Amino acid sequence: MFSDLKGARFGETTLNELRRTLGNNGFCYVERGCTISIQDGIALFNSYEIEGNPDVIATFVTLVIGSPTNQEVGDQAKLDGIIIGYRKYLDGIWGERKVFDKAYKPIIWP
Repeated sequence: MFSDLKGARFGETTLNELRRTLGNNGFCYVERGCTISIQDGIALFNSYEIEGNPDVIATFVTLVIGSPTNQEVGDQAKLDGIIIGYRKYLDGIWGERKVFDKAYKPIIWP
């Protein structure tokens, strides 16, 4: 199934493919966490400001089933959801503190 991000397909596009497409690993909310445990694996949350509209945040949720190593996670995590939210709302529910990728920059959203 396609998403609004060109070339991204739910259940198929990997986290590493998203990182290449978006140019960096984004940021995560410290209080919510970068990953959460799910029944059969982990969910990863990578967020990005939208260039030209920094009050809007796009968060890509990828899932890994099983227990991959850190080296494998980027190739095994598959796109499961995209959350679009206002910064003020997300800061209210996930906390204001964030950890940014060293190469972080906002993304261009079509």
